[in-house]
Amino acid sequence: ARARARAPHTHPPPPPTTAMVDAVPEAVHAAWYRANDAHDARLRERFGAYLERHVADAPDEFAARLAATPAGAVAAVVALDQLPRNLYRRSARAFALDAVALS
Repeated sequence: ARARARAPHTHPPPPPTTAMVDAVPEAVHAAWYRANDAHDARLRERFGAYLERHVADAPDEFAARLAATPAGAVAAVVALDQLPRNLYRRSARAFALDAVALS
């Protein structure tokens, strides 16, 4: 059976709050602060395009949409502070969203 084609989204998908939290199981917490290329690659595969798409033009608007709820505020910190550390490790881009994350 062929998969049915999906209709294009007319609005951004909801913030990946649960997906982000689930992507960091307790077993990974110990490794979170150490450079781990395989972990970085998994996060880049899972969230790289999402972050690029939603932060590229208007990071402040993206942060405001995420931070509209308490769970979304946590997702904003993860998306704007923690994920860039992994997605862009060893690059200035790893810290480019710090000011937005702090706001």
